[in-house]
Amino acid sequence: MNRRFFLALLTRLIGLGTAVAAAIPGLRLLLDPLRQKGSAAKRYRVAPLEAIPPGTPVRFAVRGQRIDAWKVFPEQILGYVWVFRAAESGNGGEPHLRVFSATCPHLGCTVDYRTDKSSFLCPCHGGAFTNTGDRIPDETLGYKNPAPRGLDPLPYELVRDETGKVWLEVEFQRFELNTPERKPIA
Repeated sequence: MNRRFFLALLTRLIGLGTAVAAAIPGLRLLLDPLRQKGSAAKRYRVAPLEAIPPGTPVRFAVRGQRIDAWKVFPEQILGYVWVFRAAESGNGGEPHLRVFSATCPHLGCTVDYRTDKSSFLCPCHGGAFTNTGDRIPDETLGYKNPAPRGLDPLPYELVRDETGKVWLEVEFQRFELNTPERKPIA
């Protein structure tokens, strides 16, 4: 092997190494959304327990970071939940709560609470639900309830922070619309 051949080979190897080194970050950028395995449900701190009065549902915004492929949107409203606190506490003095997604399972409008009827109503198409989140039957309503199922319940946990304040944390998740089965959207 002569000197000229060796220098040409060395130059090509250095050029190849530089090209590979430059391509790796670009490939990682392009393939990153495919590698992400986000769980469908994440826990979000929604409200302090003291902000939830017994007997009447309260609607809260779920705020958090939204990631859409390569773009990160910090602190946005991801959706809404209805929280109902029973008048009496459960076992051990722990408050009994029911947490529902505020999204109508029919076509995704945000449901409202009607205090006069103690029920939830979808303003878009008239889907109606009891204050326990169950679908109100057509016979009781007097018209066809378009909602295929009741409001979607969400798991929650009461968490005490470092100051001793108790917070409601909700596993917020979206579900497929207009289906009788409750199927989470990944």
